[in-house]
Amino acid sequence: AKKFAPIFNSVAQKKPLSAKNVEILETELFAAKSPNIAIAYILPRGIGPTAWTSDVKKATHIRRRFMLLGTTLDAMRVWDIRRAVEALNSNQEIQNLPIELHGTGEMGVNALYAALYSPAVKKVQLGELPLSHAIGPDYLNVLMGLDIPETVAMVAEKSEVSLSDTDVALWRY
Repeated sequence: AKKFAPIFNSVAQKKPLSAKNVEILETELFAAKSPNIAIAYILPRGIGPTAWTSDVKKATHIRRRFMLLGTTLDAMRVWDIRRAVEALNSNQEIQNLPIELHGTGEMGVNALYAALYSPAVKKVQLGELPLSHAIGPDYLNVLMGLDIPETVAMVAEKSEVSLSDTDVALWRY
């Protein structure tokens, strides 16, 4: 993990990288040597060096403040991912490369929604998705219209979707 400190200096100092993350980084850095691949790591608000606090009580207070403003922290993270995709797509050097989003857990769901609203995203690789928004990321009133399985299906109509470590047999869709 120490060899990645120059790449993710502030993140690596706060929390050491797990063996799984080191393996993923090594694979991605090897792939990045190809002339047709560019890798960008997106840290939406509240993640890594932009984290507000590690105190659970304060974090809950911050999440509630977003809801009082008519949005949620996770909805703003989707916005951050969408803006990063747009910024990548506007870069002349990598403009014609297909954009892939990777995410696990709740951030995987955020990447899923970003892909739903970003036409430039051609592939989405997701892992360990929650079974429902009832236990997953917060979006105001989302369960009135759809849940995670339906969102995966909608994204799959426009982009290639790859799921891992997700028990889709429990999805009732």
